Amino acid sequence: APFIPPSVSMATTAYAHYPRKDTQIMICIYTAFLIYLDDKFQGNIDDVRDFNERFVVGEKQRDPTLDCFAQLLREMPLHYGRVVSNIMVTSTLNLVTALLLENETQDMPVSASSLF
Repeated sequence: APFIPPSVSMATTAYAHYPRKDTQIMICIYTAFLIYLDDKFQGNIDDVRDFNERFVVGEKQRDPTLDCFAQLLREMPLHYGRVVSNIMVTSTLNLVTALLLENETQDMPVSASSLF
């Protein structure tokens, strides 16, 4: 519930020009899940850690909300064309990977020689 107001704001602002309300609603729901994912990542990385692997093999997610998010991703082709839905799904999986990368490298020392 706390993720709905910011996602409504984002979806209606970014898609205000778009005539189809169902697209705004879909983006709102998608954005709410993304906010939840980021919040969940901050609190319990373990549920997020295996999201991509479980998604790819069609296994149920450990967290029921993340499982609903996985289902929403599987439904993208029902709402958008092939290219758009593929971009949305792969970008989402890349976001999960980026969150994991950020987590796993946060305590790594930065070396001056690695910058060049």
